[in-house]
Amino acid sequence: MRPDWVIIMAMLATIVLGAPPIKPLAGVRIVCSDGQTAITDSQGRYNITVTTPFTGTLTPVLNGYTFAPVRPSFTDVPSDAVMIQDFKAKKNKGNPFDALLKWLGIK
Repeated sequence: MRPDWVIIMAMLATIVLGAPPIKPLAGVRIVCSDGQTAITDSQGRYNITVTTPFTGTLTPVLNGYTFAPVRPSFTDVPSDAVMIQDFKAKKNKGNPFDALLKWLGIK
């Protein structure tokens, strides 16, 4: 017998670099606690399908970025639900000495 399915889809809509403009962020890996992953497209969209009832988390991952929320959780999502989870991304600031260390060949 085939399990019920629910689609969890959302748009990773923003790179927050202080003030607008707000831009979609491609290449973000969305990791589901059930082991599935998805990669955001050029419009920041992703889609994950899970078995129901779903209880778990989604975690956005991209080197050099911090996300909010960090790891949202879902509890007992029913088969007739469509969940939408947006994330905001903020580019991490590098260490001010990184350029110097790279120039010196240390990093």
